[in-house]
Amino acid sequence: NRAAQQTVGRVPSRRLSRLEYEHTLHDLLDIGGDIARHLPPENKSGAFDVVAANLFSSLLIELMPAFLPGLAADGDLVISGFLTSQTRDVVDAAEGASLKLFDFLRRGKWVAARGRHCAEND
Repeated sequence: NRAAQQTVGRVPSRRLSRLEYEHTLHDLLDIGGDIARHLPPENKSGAFDVVAANLFSSLLIELMPAFLPGLAADGDLVISGFLTSQTRDVVDAAEGASLKLFDFLRRGKWVAARGRHCAEND
């Protein structure tokens, strides 16, 4: 509803519940039946299995502490959008936020990396 959107702003991005996903499939694809029972269980922790961000290094560094609470204990962080010359700063920011980056992929001057929660013995 455009009036509500102008009053309260946009709804933040979030995960759909199983029932919401079922209703979406009903509405968009005209798929009937009890779809929700075939979907994986809902994650009660509110954390995601994968958190991905394709941002400039300054934003990645600033937002790095915000990634940890949204990441499931065994989840993966996938980041990209930083330059080879900025890798050390991004890695340091990740470590400062209790995240360990590994599996770096370089394409020209651009870098992507995968990371996880730091293990206690790291």
